[in-house]
Amino acid sequence: MQENGVDYAIHHGQDYEREILKVRPQGVSIVLDSLAGAEFTRSQNLLEPLGKVVLIGAKGMIEGEHRSLWCILKTWWNTKNVSPQSLIMKNHAVAGFHLTELRKRDPKAFRKGWMEVRDMIADGVLRPRIDSVWKFEEIVEASKQISERKNIGKVIIKP
Repeated sequence: MQENGVDYAIHHGQDYEREILKVRPQGVSIVLDSLAGAEFTRSQNLLEPLGKVVLIGAKGMIEGEHRSLWCILKTWWNTKNVSPQSLIMKNHAVAGFHLTELRKRDPKAFRKGWMEVRDMIADGVLRPRIDSVWKFEEIVEASKQISERKNIGKVIIKP
């Protein structure tokens, strides 16, 4: 895993909160939380002072391919109680990030950020990992690879 820039790998089936705090008892500076809901509390528990949780997307609100009102309400209930007093006393911050909304609301900022990422890739600072390339006719197999978590890196579908 170190060849991928990972110092300490944690399997998705492990108790990641316990494993992270075992390695960094003081907590971490940033948590990128794509699940929200009940996991949001765990994300906050992992922060060191001045740490930040960034909620990206809202996977916890989606069930299958359709948004479920029940999942949205359950996620809202589990994330609604962000207490300003608790954030202040623990020196924590919570932020949100939704790439599609950023692109819609601030196209200049989106383009600037995208150009910076593109330049870092061109300069070799970032090296995206390609797991596999599939023909369009193989999209079912490619999707299965992703859903079964067999890929490490991007799965590309070519027309």
